[in-house]
Amino acid sequence: MWGLWSAYDIFPRVRLLQAFGTSETGIAGTQSASSQSTRFKIVDEGFEHRIVDGELQLKSPSQFLGYLNVPNTSLTDDGWFRTGDLAELGSDGDIRILGRIKEVINVGGEKVLPLEVESLLLSCPLVSDCVAYGLKNAITGQAVGVSIKPAYPINGDDLRKEVMNFLAEKLERFKMPVKITVVDEIVVSERSKKKRNIEF
Repeated sequence: MWGLWSAYDIFPRVRLLQAFGTSETGIAGTQSASSQSTRFKIVDEGFEHRIVDGELQLKSPSQFLGYLNVPNTSLTDDGWFRTGDLAELGSDGDIRILGRIKEVINVGGEKVLPLEVESLLLSCPLVSDCVAYGLKNAITGQAVGVSIKPAYPINGDDLRKEVMNFLAEKLERFKMPVKITVVDEIVVSERSKKKRNIEF
């Protein structure tokens, strides 16, 4: 039940400030229409942003010059930092981060965002945690795979059947997982990010 609590519930007397940034560009102040919104506007003077081919790019006064002893492919020719974040721009100039470009699963030319699949799975009572990732597929190039940590002990075949039924009316066919693996824990990196590039 912990995942149903918000930061406001847990820390009712703490004033939370929203910010966005990277270690390469620094942190920028942001504004959202509400605390429930996943969209934001960058409001820091001098902190610029643009979206090119779906990728959020940033430029700031405190921006880095490049990585030491590494070919500099993270900066464009005109000095913008490529964040690697897939983003969309709203009609009023707000930004929504959709995921990481390198994590997008390409199923026969159709793009699947792992976070979309995971968000739906996490709303299923049977799922405690999960991770979606791309699987190699000889016909479509890639297909969707998921690893699921069950909320309670359950037979693997029963879990797979229930999860597929749960997703059936919620996901388009090409987004449906072709492989569901039951795991004891979801593998994360040293920075607590889910590892998606794992084929079981």
